Amino acid sequence: MNKNYLNIFITLTIILFCKKPIQKSTINNDKEESKIEYSEYKKNIASKLIIRDKPDISGKQIAYLNKCDLVKFISEEQNIVKIDDLEFPFYKIQTLDGITGYAYGGYLWHTTLTPDSDFYKSKYVLNKAPFNILGKWKQYPDDEKELNYYYIFTKDTATLDYYFPPEEETDFTPSRDPHEYAKGPYTYDGCCEINVPLESGKNLKFNVVKFKGETTLMTNCFIFDPKLKEELSDLK
Repeated sequence: MNKNYLNIFITLTIILFCKKPIQKSTINNDKEESKIEYSEYKKNIASKLIIRDKPDISGKQIAYLNKCDLVKFISEEQNIVKIDDLEFPFYKIQTLDGITGYAYGGYLWHTTLTPDSDFYKSKYVLNKAPFNILGKWKQYPDDEKELNYYYIFTKDTATLDYYFPPEEETDFTPSRDPHEYAKGPYTYDGCCEINVPLESGKNLKFNVVKFKGETTLMTNCFIFDPKLKEELSDLK
């Protein structure tokens, strides 16, 4: 055999047998994952919530959610886990940027918000200047068909209750979302944060925020409409 042909044959043989196996692309898998079906959005009310690779507190951390972040809710695990006096299962969720994993359901609340809502488009900023919180803050405009919540801050006490308009007292107890009551002392730093002890022994935190050019209150990622606030002098 010609020496040159022999060298070419040997070279091709080495290339064929030593070539690294082609790795399977994950691009298609990523695209399929991003199209995963979800039934609703949920909002994170914790300061920071870990996303894990399996539905257990021992699962590896793969990402985390900031307060008020939205996620796509995919499914709910069967096992109930107790964390911080809460008893909820883990939820399988997907972040808006496509990360899929598991997060504790006790801090993921149902919401009607979407990524296109004013809450996310306008964005709130934490207040840093002195602000007068005294008055009655309603959660929604009065509607006789809808349960409403009110929060009254006086100089010494905070009162949290709910009612069906126009009556402001009711014995109705929501079964799906039991309401927390409060009537007693609270703390306020004068500008930024309010802490209200609840009758259940828990604590409800409010932040003073600037939103769409106005200063108002926010709790559990719900921003109050300052136009619904009533002054103490106007209360009966």
